[in-house]
Amino acid sequence: PFLSNTKNELYVEGKKVNALPQMSKGQIYVPLSFVAEGMGDSYSVDKTGNIGTVKQGKKNIVFKLNNLNVTVDGKKEYLHVKKTKWATAPTGFKVKKYGKELYVPIETLEQVLDYEFETKKSKSNFTVYVGESDVVENPTKPTKPTTDTEENPFVPNKWKQSPTGQY
Repeated sequence: PFLSNTKNELYVEGKKVNALPQMSKGQIYVPLSFVAEGMGDSYSVDKTGNIGTVKQGKKNIVFKLNNLNVTVDGKKEYLHVKKTKWATAPTGFKVKKYGKELYVPIETLEQVLDYEFETKKSKSNFTVYVGESDVVENPTKPTKPTTDTEENPFVPNKWKQSPTGQY
C-alpha cells in the first residue's frame, strides 16, 4: 500500500501535474500516464486499466499491473534494477495501481523510458521533477522594452550624453 502524502508534488517539463507521487516501502512511485503524456509521448490503457502502453516514436513499452517486467518492442526487460560494480539485478518493485492510475518506481523513468528526473526532499515531503526542472509559474505578460525617449535609471549619465552610447 502507498503512504499517501498530499504535500508531495510532481512537475513534468516544468509544469505542475495534478497527480501526486506516492511512497511505498521507501520507494517513490509516479503516475505513468501523467509523466508519459507530459513528456510528449502517447499513453493508452486497456479496458481493465491494468495494462498501460507508452509509445515513444516507433517504440512500444507495455506495463502490466503487479509485474516485475515491462515489454519493450516485444522483448522483456526489468521494470526496475539495482546496478552495482559487479552485477545488475531486479529489485522486486512492481507496477502498482493507485485509484485508476498505474504507478511505476521513479527509476523506471530513467532506466526504461529515458526520462531524466530529480527529487527534492524536505522533512517528510518530496517533490519530483521529470524532464525540464525549471518550474514554469503562471506566465506574466512581457514588459515593453524601453525606447530611446524614455529615461533609463540604470544607464550612467556619461552614456546618456553620448550620441552613440559608447562613452
